[in-house]
Amino acid sequence: MVIGVVAVFATVGYLTVGKVDPVPEGPRVDIALFTVEGFDYDKVVILVETSSLTNEQKAGSRMALDVTRDSPDVLELVLQNLKSDLGY
Repeated sequence: MVIGVVAVFATVGYLTVGKVDPVPEGPRVDIALFTVEGFDYDKVVILVETSSLTNEQKAGSRMALDVTRDSPDVLELVLQNLKSDLGY
């Protein structure tokens, strides 16, 4: 694990210079799952179910995914919020 290394990150349209935080231990997650194009319902539900969210948060997340999975505009918002809630 590299700690405190200065790195250059290419971001949308410009470069940002900053320190690299240590990568958290645990399974790697394909962030594309949290986009409408890369969304895979079953994989996202598994991420929710195995997360540290409370049971109420897990139930609410599953319900939101169920209701919006066929509505790309709304699904995008749900996925952005879920990504943040899960810490990705």
